[in-house]
Amino acid sequence: MILYNKWVHNTSKIGILQRFVKCQILADFCVFCMFFTKIHKKFKKILVNLFMLLYNHLTKTI
Repeated sequence: MILYNKWVHNTSKIGILQRFVKCQILADFCVFCMFFTKIHKKFKKILVNLFMLLYNHLTKTI
């Protein structure tokens, strides 16, 4: 029972870490997009679509 509780505790930690990593990827991607769109305004629509696809994919896998 103690081992089981330890395992559950550790796996929940890993889950939180995975969510954080995914959020960090999204945050970095946002910063990249903002930087990129300042240089290339015409790519903004493409980047927004890409971001939405990535965001949907990541939120489904969380």
